[in-house]
Amino acid sequence: MYGLPAGNPQRRPGGQNIPMSNGDPYAERGVSKLKALFGPDVFDQFSDKVVLDFGCGLGGNAIEIAQNGCPKVIGLDILPHYIEKARRTAQAGPLYFHFPMDRTR
Repeated sequence: MYGLPAGNPQRRPGGQNIPMSNGDPYAERGVSKLKALFGPDVFDQFSDKVVLDFGCGLGGNAIEIAQNGCPKVIGLDILPHYIEKARRTAQAGPLYFHFPMDRTR
């Protein structure tokens, strides 16, 4: 039931049809989560830093930080399939995604 397009009604226990979200209300509205939470100048803070994103998941925040000028971003997650997806999504740039037991990188 997760990951369905917004507004897609699904049958829930109790017989209710409730619109489901893809789980990211910021992305659904086309808004940067980082800018919404930390202000429009958030990326200025990263221009000369190395950022370590613990629990990076699929890498969305790490990728956005790198795309906005951070020279090096490292994403860590305990789920190897999340790391593989993050690596495929990022494809290039100053991004390094790691699984704690990953000995290949």
